Amino acid sequence: MIHQWKADLHIHTHHSDGQDTPGEVVLQAKARQVKAIAITDHDNITGLQEGIALGLREGIEVIPGVELSTCYEDMDDIHLLGYYFDWMNAELRERLQEFQFHRVQRGKAILEKVNTRLKAEGREVIPYEELSARITGSLGRPHIAEQLRARGYVRNNEEAFQQYLIPCNVQKPSLPLPEAMRLLQHARGIPVLAHPTYVTQDRPKLRQLLQEWSREGLLGLEAYHNGAEAIDITYFQKLARAHGLTYTGGSDYHSEQYGSQIGSSRGQTLIPYVVALNLKRCYLHTYPFVLILESLAPARQKRLVQVLAQDYGISRASKADLEVSLSLPLSSPLLFDTTLLSLSERETWYRTLSSGQIPYVILTEEEAWSSAGFPTVLWPADRSLDPLHAPHFVVHQAILTRLRASSPSALRPGEAR
Repeated sequence: MIHQWKADLHIHTHHSDGQDTPGEVVLQAKARQVKAIAITDHDNITGLQEGIALGLREGIEVIPGVELSTCYEDMDDIHLLGYYFDWMNAELRERLQEFQFHRVQRGKAILEKVNTRLKAEGREVIPYEELSARITGSLGRPHIAEQLRARGYVRNNEEAFQQYLIPCNVQKPSLPLPEAMRLLQHARGIPVLAHPTYVTQDRPKLRQLLQEWSREGLLGLEAYHNGAEAIDITYFQKLARAHGLTYTGGSDYHSEQYGSQIGSSRGQTLIPYVVALNLKRCYLHTYPFVLILESLAPARQKRLVQVLAQDYGISRASKADLEVSLSLPLSSPLLFDTTLLSLSERETWYRTLSSGQIPYVILTEEEAWSSAGFPTVLWPADRSLDPLHAPHFVVHQAILTRLRASSPSALRPGEAR
C-alpha cells in the first residue's frame, strides 16, 4: 500500500516566487492524496508556520524546508534544499532576512531593466508599487513574467523569460555552499542538493562534486525533479546510494499555470512516498533521540513498533540499552516501552529525562503528558486519517516535536496533535 502513496518535497508558495498560499498548497496536496510535502521557498521560511499548523490539522505531513541560493568555486546558482531544521533558529533567520533584502534589491534592478526595454518598444512600463502590492514574498522574475503576460506583452511565461527576463537578468545573492550547509547543520537540518541536472550535465564531474560536498555535510540528493527523465531518476538513486546519501524528490511546484502539479515531476512521473520516508529516516539517524511508548493501545503500539523497525531502522531497546543511553551520548535513535520498567525505575527514568541530558519524545494517547509540559505526540484522533498512514504521521510529528523541544519558541508544547 505504501508504494502507492505520493509525496512532494519541493514546493514554492507566494512567500517566494510561487502563486499559492501555504494553506492552499496543503489543501491541494490533500485533494491530490499526497501524504507528505515540504514547503521550500527560495531563501525564505516565513510561510512554514502556516503550512505546518494546517498540515497537523489536515493529516498531511508538512516538512519545514527552504531552498538556499548557493555558489561553489566558479559555479553559480547551485540550489541547496534544507529539511526538518529548527525554523526558529536565530542564526538562520538572521541570514535569511539579509537575503530577503538583497532579493528585493535584485527584483527592483531586473524590473528597471525590463522597463527600459519596454520604453524602447513604446510600451507602458510596470510600476514597482503595482507589483509589490500583489506579492507576499520578495519580488522575483516569475512575478514580472506574470505581469508581462497579463498586459498582453507576451503570450506566456516562457516567452516572457526569453524576450525580457533572461536578457535583463541580475545575478542573485548567494551563500558559499559549505557555509549554507553549516547554517542548516547548526539548525539541525538535512542538506540536500536540488535538481542535479541543473548543476552539471557532466556525470563524472557530478560524482566528484558529491564526494567533496558529502565531506562538507551534504546528506541527500534530489532524484525526482522536473529536469530528470526516468532514466536520470534511476541513475540519481544509485548515485545517492553510492555516496551514502539519501535520495528525495519534488515537483518544484510554483503554480499550476506553469504546468506543474503537486505530487508529480515532469507533469507525469508520480513522486513516491518513499522520498519522505527516506528523509525522516535520515533525520532520525543523524540527530538521534529516544522515542518513548507510553500507554498506547496494543494494536496501535504493535503497528507503530513494526513500522519503526521495518521502515525507519529503529528497534525496541532493552533495559540494558536504556541504562547505557543514560550515561552516553546517543549514537542512534532508541525506541523504549515503559511497561518494561517498575514504578520506581520509571520515576528514575523520567527524572533523568527531565534533567535535559537526553533528547526524547513521548508517544501516547494521554493528554496529561502534554499538559504536564513533556515533549509529547498524541496519537492522531482524526478518524479520516488513513490508519496505515497514522504511524508515519506520528514519526513526522515526533521530529517536529523534537525540533520544538530544542526551540520552545517555535510552537507551544502540545500543538502537535
